[in-house]
Amino acid sequence: MQTYPAVRAAVTEAVAERQRVLCEWIDEAVRIGELSIDFPPNALAALLLAISNALVLHYALDPHAFRWGKISKAVHWMLGGHSTERRLEGSAMKAPH
Repeated sequence: MQTYPAVRAAVTEAVAERQRVLCEWIDEAVRIGELSIDFPPNALAALLLAISNALVLHYALDPHAFRWGKISKAVHWMLGGHSTERRLEGSAMKAPH
């Protein structure tokens, strides 16, 4: 990508837009009390975006390496400790099996 400026620019723009939208969703969740974090929403957006990019690449290289449903359970587990709704319900998320 470094040797193709037009490709690099297009990918950079697409990634920045995805991060902006994800950050807006996280901001909204914090604002309405669905999510409680003590760091900038952009940090969580960047982390989630990096994880998703890596998973897409990993899947492209080996479609049988993991199952998306199990990845979804792991993400729910990772975010479970920050969900204010779950805290109010008194239920803790369990690690996926």
